[in-house]
Amino acid sequence: MTLEEYKALLKKNGGIHGLVHSPVKSKYKRTTVDGINFMSKGEAERYLELKLLKSRGMITDQTLQPKFTFPCGVSYIADFQYYVNGKLVVEDFKGMRTAVYRMKAKMFKHHHPDVEFRETKKSTK
Repeated sequence: MTLEEYKALLKKNGGIHGLVHSPVKSKYKRTTVDGINFMSKGEAERYLELKLLKSRGMITDQTLQPKFTFPCGVSYIADFQYYVNGKLVVEDFKGMRTAVYRMKAKMFKHHHPDVEFRETKKSTK
């Protein structure tokens, strides 16, 4: 996606503020774990799962909120970054896949084909 296409998408959806801040109250409850604020309970639970995997040596170098900037100047902030068997994994916990998220995920995969991109959701029991 080009910078012009990105700007057109923003304009169509009411600008960056219209895309990021919905006037409707979110059904996702912000949650704090280990002094870290998460956007949802599901994201916080995923953090705890990854923390357990790290303690067992199954993942290494866990990072929260890694930021990636694409050549067109657009930035994408994922939820988690870590390594599995030496391979970099970038993960986003999603409750809802917005148009902006889908576009940035596509850009990420295009610009970082060597990185494994994972999208996780709350598991249904």
